[in-house]
Amino acid sequence: MLIGIVTGAGRGIGREIIRALDARELDEIWAIFENKNALQALFASVNTPIRVLNCNLYDVDALAAIKEELKESHPTVKYLIHTEGLFEKENPVIEEEAACRGVVALTEIVKPYMKKDARIIFTAQKYKVGERKKASFLASQAFVYAYGRALHASLKSKGINVTTVLVDRVNANEKTARRALRAVEANLDVLTPTWQGFFGRIFNFIMPTKILLRM
Repeated sequence: MLIGIVTGAGRGIGREIIRALDARELDEIWAIFENKNALQALFASVNTPIRVLNCNLYDVDALAAIKEELKESHPTVKYLIHTEGLFEKENPVIEEEAACRGVVALTEIVKPYMKKDARIIFTAQKYKVGERKKASFLASQAFVYAYGRALHASLKSKGINVTTVLVDRVNANEKTARRALRAVEANLDVLTPTWQGFFGRIFNFIMPTKILLRM
């Protein structure tokens, strides 16, 4: 059984990626989201069977349940797509658990079920000049960005493509979802869907972080 796994599947870029995956000839799409009702509209808009895993990535028991589900079904995972950590949460501890530990834990759980030509996508927000966000959120996004790029290098020899997509709420749409899938097929290291994001990435690289945070 060939499957794709999408976290944060009930909103934004996660929902759009599931719709884009519908044309990829998968046997199932596993949708990870804490609110099953939010996924109802997806069932009517895609032909690929969707298996809903109603859980949170910061829940250790939920991760154990996903591991058991994989063990029982023993699928081949073609796509693993992380979008859950894009959204700020009120509790900074939960934010860190979902965006950092949860992402790493799920990736490690899924990797044994991935073969050559599998694809992994991480989504992250990069800091924008003048934008005011919580320190915990900024730190978690920086971690996902670095982790995705590190995996891109380490899994290349195994034939597994890894792309990190820099997304914000404005471009979390169908066009970006399809571009993300094309980018990971090409094994692009980082995708910035807009020219503003591209030049912002260059600016962030040039400017020291402590100066950026003061602007």
